[in-house]
Amino acid sequence: SYSVPAPIYPSEALDRGLSVSHSGFVLGAGFIASFIFTPFTGYLMGRFGATKVFFAGNLIIAMHNVFFGFLNYIHDGTFFFWLSLVSRVFNALGESLITPASYPLGAAQFSEKSKGKAIAIVESSFGMGMVFGPAIGGFLDSVGGFACPFWAIGAGLLAVNVLGLFTFNSKEKRGEDNERSTSWKDVLYCPGVLIFASGAVFCGSAQAWYMASMEPHLLEAFGLDSLKTGLILMAYSLTYTILSPVLGGVLDRGFSTMKAVILGNTIIMLAFLILGPVPGMAVLRVIPVTVVALMVQGIGATLCLIGSLIGMIEFAKLGDLPQTDQTTGMVSSVWLLGICLGEFLGSTLGSFSYDHLGFSWSSTIISTIMGFSVIFIIISSRIFLRRPKKTGSV
Repeated sequence: SYSVPAPIYPSEALDRGLSVSHSGFVLGAGFIASFIFTPFTGYLMGRFGATKVFFAGNLIIAMHNVFFGFLNYIHDGTFFFWLSLVSRVFNALGESLITPASYPLGAAQFSEKSKGKAIAIVESSFGMGMVFGPAIGGFLDSVGGFACPFWAIGAGLLAVNVLGLFTFNSKEKRGEDNERSTSWKDVLYCPGVLIFASGAVFCGSAQAWYMASMEPHLLEAFGLDSLKTGLILMAYSLTYTILSPVLGGVLDRGFSTMKAVILGNTIIMLAFLILGPVPGMAVLRVIPVTVVALMVQGIGATLCLIGSLIGMIEFAKLGDLPQTDQTTGMVSSVWLLGICLGEFLGSTLGSFSYDHLGFSWSSTIISTIMGFSVIFIIISSRIFLRRPKKTGSV
């Protein structure tokens, strides 16, 4: 649901007289809406449990996809824009419920020593959706039109909800009546949490930078349609999906989560220099190089996103917060807030810079921003973090 619109929505908007910046704003609006809704998820999980929150979010996303498919019958550009915007915000409500609830439910299926691997597997499952989303969306769009992929996903999500009601076995860690609850102040005051969250902001900005501009760029540069664009975008998502559980195991064995974030953002910086490519290197503007650049970005995103999430959970434990689903959900919510904020800024600024400067300079700008993020995280970690004794490598 998250990645399906990327290869097909921008062209529909362009056909109705909207610019790439309009598409970027619509796709990015979901991220800023998630930024607003997500903080409430921790409270809802503490009151109703992660399972109920998870399935409520799933139902909302299913309804969004059904509605989004009907936008194909709206031909007025202004009306199309505003309905798209409202629909994306509604979808963001579902995403802000389902994603934070997934991590504690997934982690509860594994032992404490394998928590990193468990969280990475959950994140890898989201990555699988990112892998197949663009390709499936492009394929169904070419076969059945704009509405087909959204209606198919909506039907699939409704089926998941029905099956889950009868088959899902929840293992939730609910706080006892006499156990203190976790507040947002507790989470945000944990050393390291905001530093890791800042890494997620920058990485999220990079992964959404070309969300609205990649399709028109590939069409202009190579004459590719939505199906082929979706297949190329799979390079990033497939790399992320394959490496996520691998990195989770590596982090469980003691590799520093902070080093993972710094290394990840450095790799992303280099990936965008190739993807653009940097002005003056037009010889690199070929499809194989584009695919390789997206794969390199996927490696960097895996290191940064998995490293930052596990790092935040580790520091929450070191901060003596209650080890409940509410705490894990709130920590993952802060992580998601960082990603959503970054994705909103990235999709908006990325499409704006593409409209005014072109894809090459746009990619160079985000590469420079990622370079700054590396310096910022290194300095912040040296100033504000003190390595705890006998706690493992974080």
